Amino acid sequence: MPEPSPQPIGRLTATLREAHTRGELALIASLPANEPEYVTAAQRGGAHALKLHFGLTHRASGRRLPTLEEGADLVPRLRDLAPDVPLGAVLGDTPETVDRALDLAAELGLDFISAYAHALPARAFDLGFEVLVALDDRSPPGWAAHLPAGALLEASVVPHAEYGTPLTAADLLRYAELRALTSAPLVIPTQKLVRPADLPALRRLGADALMYGVVVTGEGAEGFERMARRYRGE
Repeated sequence: MPEPSPQPIGRLTATLREAHTRGELALIASLPANEPEYVTAAQRGGAHALKLHFGLTHRASGRRLPTLEEGADLVPRLRDLAPDVPLGAVLGDTPETVDRALDLAAELGLDFISAYAHALPARAFDLGFEVLVALDDRSPPGWAAHLPAGALLEASVVPHAEYGTPLTAADLLRYAELRALTSAPLVIPTQKLVRPADLPALRRLGADALMYGVVVTGEGAEGFERMARRYRGE
């Protein structure tokens, strides 16, 4: 049988690899509002990628965000503000909401989409963008070993009741368990209060990126610049 064609490297994965060669964790800004001031603040701070949210209530901030169809005109405007970094989005928190938005997301040229595994339609892997699959605290860790080729893994495994508490050895062990099960890029979201001093431990266990958001930045846009600079040691 012929060998399968190698999986092309997407823009987000390439960005994570470039950061790795510099000895850095890539920074993905998970924006609680699809507004220009958040995009520009994250870019000023040096974020390597940006993630928008549509069609859901943002878990950490409690904001209700419009569907992609309702906010489609925002994507090209925000892309114009951030042409040099990968731009992705969460498209909803149910399979139905995400499925309705998939084709439009492809038309708009998003580099990646992100969703919890239970909200991600199977066809999402066949539309040309990278897929960031989030496992939560209810997901069997063993699922990490079976990710489709080219997918990235978001380790959103902290129970909601523990959001904003200090990063612990128990958290590192959860992440390390997932790391041992997959070679996919591993993204750690700031569900815990991840400090700059915690980054060496995350690098040692093999994390590829830190996805930072309102738990560490606060609600204001300026926090996305401030925390990116702190994580980058500025």
